[in-house]
Amino acid sequence: MRSPLRFAPLLLAPLAVWSCGTGPPPQTAAAYREPAPVSSESVPPRVTEVSPVADYRDVISLYRAKLSEDLIVQTIRDDRPVYDLQADQLIELRNTGVSERVIQTMIDSGRGPEAVTAAVVPPPPGF
Repeated sequence: MRSPLRFAPLLLAPLAVWSCGTGPPPQTAAAYREPAPVSSESVPPRVTEVSPVADYRDVISLYRAKLSEDLIVQTIRDDRPVYDLQADQLIELRNTGVSERVIQTMIDSGRGPEAVTAAVVPPPPGF
C-alpha cells in the first residue's frame, strides 16, 4: 500500500512558491497619491467621559473588608466616580464607620478639579 503522504510535495509546492514572494508590486509615481490634509475643523472635539453615578455601598463594603482609609481615598481619587449622596446615605456611611475624610472625598469626586482644589486648600494666613 502506498503512503498518502507521497503527494504532499506536490500539494505544498505552490504554497512555498507563493510565500516566497517579495510583497506587493512597487508603486509607480503615477499610482502614489498624497494623503489629504486634515483640517482642525474636520476633527471632532474630544469628549470627556462622564462617570456614571457610583454606589455608595461599595465604599461601605471596602470599609467592612478592613481596607485602609488611605487606600479607599486614593481609589476614589483615581477612579473619580460620581456619588449622588443624600442625607440618609451620609448618615448610613457615618454609622458604618466610614470616616469624614472618605465621605468628603466621595463628595468632592464628582466635582471638577477646580472645586476640589478650592475645597482642600485653606486660604492663606491673614484672610
